[in-house]
Amino acid sequence: HVNQATLWGQATWKYDRFDYFFAANATSTSFFREGLMKNGIFPNNSVGVSNIYTFNNPGFKGGMTYKMNGRNYFFANASFMGRAPLIDNAYISIRTRDLVAPDLQSEKIYGGEVGYLFRAPRVKAKAIAYYTQFTGITDTRSYFDGDYYTFVNFTLSNIEKRHDGIELSAEANLGQGFSATAVASVGQYVYT
Repeated sequence: HVNQATLWGQATWKYDRFDYFFAANATSTSFFREGLMKNGIFPNNSVGVSNIYTFNNPGFKGGMTYKMNGRNYFFANASFMGRAPLIDNAYISIRTRDLVAPDLQSEKIYGGEVGYLFRAPRVKAKAIAYYTQFTGITDTRSYFDGDYYTFVNFTLSNIEKRHDGIELSAEANLGQGFSATAVASVGQYVYT
């Protein structure tokens, strides 16, 4: 059982040369497991309602755009957010017993991007560089163990990842209802 509530808001300011925005949210996520039958291997914690786990997380996002003229725009955005672990990753074996990963915590996500946007009557183009850091991730994996002839679950915690890269896109209006689009993306997604 998962319950989530989110409250959010955003403010935008627009001027001749600069646009700004700031957004914030607050999210509360709670979950629990309800076992409907007793498992013979785990008779003491397989049936019944588990403890309720609650995670309260803030999120912030802000950015600005510099309008050099009517066709050239430069922008920068940054964000921070917390995210509750997914219920499938929180429990070591959600189908069989009430056992969560030790030191269960919310993920923290930091990110930013800078970019350039070109807008002309027949051509639009965009170039973006981005960077995102994830910390405190919990991940539960399952696999079949051939030696024991059974499924095995293992949980990794305090995982950190980094995503960074660039994205390029262009769209050209060819006339008479036709257009051409080109997109390229190069990124690096690594565990740190």
